[in-house]
Amino acid sequence: MKKYVMTILAVLLFPAAVFAGDTGDILTVALSAGEITVDPLHAYRTDELQIATGIYEGLVAYDPNTLRPVPGVAYKWDVSEDGTRYTFYLRERAKFSNGDPVTAADFRDSWLRIIDPREEGEYSFLFDVIKGVSDYRNGENGDPGSVGIDVSSRFVLEVELEKPAGHFLSMLPHMSFAPIYQSYRESAGWENSAPLISNGPFVLTGWSGEGLVLERNPAYWDRWNVTLDEIKILTNTTAAENADLLNDGRVQWADYADTGIVEDRGLFQISALFATSYIYFRADAEPWSDPRVRKGIALLIPWNEVRSEVTPYTATTLVPEVGFYEKPAGLEEVNVSEGLKLLADAGYPDGRGLPDITAVVTPGSVAEAVIESAARLWEERLGVKTEITRVSFGDYQEITQRGGYVFGSSTWIGDFADPLSFLQMWTTGSKLNDARYASEEYDLLIEEALAESGDERYEIYAKAEELLLSGDTVVIPLSNPPSLNFVDLDRISGWYANALDIHPFKNIGFRESRVPKWYVSLPFNNVLQRGYYNGNI
Repeated sequence: MKKYVMTILAVLLFPAAVFAGDTGDILTVALSAGEITVDPLHAYRTDELQIATGIYEGLVAYDPNTLRPVPGVAYKWDVSEDGTRYTFYLRERAKFSNGDPVTAADFRDSWLRIIDPREEGEYSFLFDVIKGVSDYRNGENGDPGSVGIDVSSRFVLEVELEKPAGHFLSMLPHMSFAPIYQSYRESAGWENSAPLISNGPFVLTGWSGEGLVLERNPAYWDRWNVTLDEIKILTNTTAAENADLLNDGRVQWADYADTGIVEDRGLFQISALFATSYIYFRADAEPWSDPRVRKGIALLIPWNEVRSEVTPYTATTLVPEVGFYEKPAGLEEVNVSEGLKLLADAGYPDGRGLPDITAVVTPGSVAEAVIESAARLWEERLGVKTEITRVSFGDYQEITQRGGYVFGSSTWIGDFADPLSFLQMWTTGSKLNDARYASEEYDLLIEEALAESGDERYEIYAKAEELLLSGDTVVIPLSNPPSLNFVDLDRISGWYANALDIHPFKNIGFRESRVPKWYVSLPFNNVLQRGYYNGNI
């Protein structure tokens, strides 16, 4: 998940009072979204994935506390003895918001849309664990019937994997695996309209330049366990505006705000995040396509010193702490003699002949401060100047996709707690490979790791990451930023800090119950809920 981190956020002002107010069953949230899409085909930022927890539901969903997979549209599943075939049994009462049933074909066809090579879906590489997907999405096999996604009956979906993949279920709550309504799969332009037909606990009913409105989905199979009537999501507020809205109680949760203005320190929710901020080389144009040039100029910088000057959360590797993964060596100390030798071997003795370095950063970010420090050293040691372009959060993605720069920056939050979540995106076929890095050796290492189901894969992941960091020198990690949210937990229930900073809207509510006690105590109510959970009603 991509999330651009900076101190100075969006400056576009709008009358936030339009969304102000709380009736007790209406949650008002401010997300650092800017321009967003709710189409799983192209959504990949954290704010977009957060919104998706309200309007979509996959075969499995997130546990709100641990984010482990729990039954969603599928009330159960079987796994073959060899771990390569999953059979999902769908709830017959699972509906889209217009009342149409959610079928196994809806999942199959939605997934085929994501991996269609003509669509260039950013997260299409996540499906590569499924048999035949890699060849299909890369255009090597044009037959969608060869992909291991089969409908065995109206409410039974079978998925065959290339090899056992322990992380497969953990990926399925992700927005990319959600079922999309049939007419949307066959058309374009619907992602910016409302009302939107979807199958989640809420329906997108309002959309404007100020934000989105989600209302409880009356057709949702588990609607009895959704306590909010409405969610108002502000997407274009400033940090100062959010602080004022929090102070007035008109916003109950914000993922960014001016900390100097927020009056109630009890709203601050700081937690460890499975995330890394980094800068990367755009490796698709000379001379930066030569790994000797990239590593050569990188070795001229004392990265540990530069990192520690700008952030207390320094990182030398791309993958944060996870499981039994032993981190490889990254760029830490300066080595001027080795750096100059590599540049000379590449045809640039002492840097002569190197073009100016260009970098695109967001104002106030860790990347900006690091590049500024590195620029002074590159000019001093090579005589090469660095041109730094500062681009606002809202425009950053569009600008960097155009290319024409040497360094870009980003913060990546893992989609699931596995090194693969940080490493697969740099493969040649990935649509999230901002560096345009292409290495047959790297691709083969990732494929080899995917073939392993035990801890052996961690050793292979470490080799791949070492190649990325200090071998080919494509990515330079900077920090492991924590998550900072502002949440009134005295009023809000079902919101839990977690490593992916995802908080399913279904589980969030107000602590004071709005349901009459006489209704909760009725015997038939508990019976109905148990039936829906088991998929029997």
